Amino acid sequence: MDVLYKKPSELTNKIRHAMFELMSTYYDNLTIDQFELDLENKEDVIIMVENSLIRGFTTIEHIRLDIEGESILGIFSGNTIMDLSIPPSLRLQQGFIRYIEKLKKSIKIPVYWFLICKGYKTYRYLNVYCKSYYPSYKEETPVFEKRIMDAYAIKKYPNHYNPLTGIIKHDDGMDYLKEDVAPVTDRILRKPEVAFFVEKNPQHVQGDELVCLASFSDENLKSGYFRALR
Repeated sequence: MDVLYKKPSELTNKIRHAMFELMSTYYDNLTIDQFELDLENKEDVIIMVENSLIRGFTTIEHIRLDIEGESILGIFSGNTIMDLSIPPSLRLQQGFIRYIEKLKKSIKIPVYWFLICKGYKTYRYLNVYCKSYYPSYKEETPVFEKRIMDAYAIKKYPNHYNPLTGIIKHDDGMDYLKEDVAPVTDRILRKPEVAFFVEKNPQHVQGDELVCLASFSDENLKSGYFRALR
């Protein structure tokens, strides 16, 4: 598996079509126009390739905010998908982490992970890599972090975000995971982070998204994050 780092402007029509086809395999109600618009708003794209076939990708947007006089950079994770027809691979995750570490070395302000989750699998990445993340079953969301979450969600989705619930609720034009991609079973509900996610975002199967946040500071990252750099 190879990992490629590209700007949206560098993607050929063939690559764009392959990315759209892969995502359409796992999402319903996704249109090419919607996909292209989301892509054009991103700074970077990380693509996992095997024998010229796209096996996964994630899109990244940089969002700068000033919160209580402190400047921060948010790494907003956009469309992200893995090809589930092949054996699981950590290459895309490793590529994302290397991207974050390179970025952290190039700037002098705190870097945060801006994430919106319409499925529990995405939400669980926070627990895998971060000691503290929000919202979480482990602790209440601190005031400062809640202000960051509200600020970036309102900036991105001013007409769809409810700061009281932390949910972005779209109209019928938004894509959503197919029913068989990440079903919530009784077994997976035993995981406390999954049970919490379902409670906080009960209509995730209709495409509702939970606004999430985590710091990429070294102090907040778990050992699994750093192992991915080896």
